[in-house]
Amino acid sequence: MIETPRLILRSFSADDVPAMVAGLGNFAVARNTGRVPYPYGPADAEAFLQRLADNESPSLNLAIALKSMPEKLVGGIGLTADNARTADLGYWLMETLWNRGLGLEAARAITDHAFGKLGFSTLTASYHAGNDASHRILLRLGFVPVSDGLAYSLARDQEVPVEYMELARARWRQHKAAGL
Repeated sequence: MIETPRLILRSFSADDVPAMVAGLGNFAVARNTGRVPYPYGPADAEAFLQRLADNESPSLNLAIALKSMPEKLVGGIGLTADNARTADLGYWLMETLWNRGLGLEAARAITDHAFGKLGFSTLTASYHAGNDASHRILLRLGFVPVSDGLAYSLARDQEVPVEYMELARARWRQHKAAGL
């Protein structure tokens, strides 16, 4: 579990299924993800939880909850390890909570955890063209653009333009030291 001033990043549970369906069943949310199908139903949430229970991939996936309601999921965030030194950051947040700084707060917490506690040397991330909020979050964390490309979006059932970004441990340290 990771705590921030307003959030708790905790393990997912079966009790999160209705909130996952409500959040990811919203096309405005799902369209900006790569691996989330649309429509998103209870079977999709249950399959995700089963993959977590089976530990099928070298990743860390955490539910995002408000401290005031720690049992109620409002988003998800995770790191998928590419190898022992690099991981890919991904996240989503309920649309009703957009534009409140919660995405940045959660992403900053897991980025600090990735470099500090988990010892990764590089984080990667990407955002879909037009997802300006995610772009701003990544820039505020210190990520820098690496390349443009296309990536398949399961929700859109097509390849979409993306920008790939990267954050090295040294740049993360600089950002932390500068209070950014």
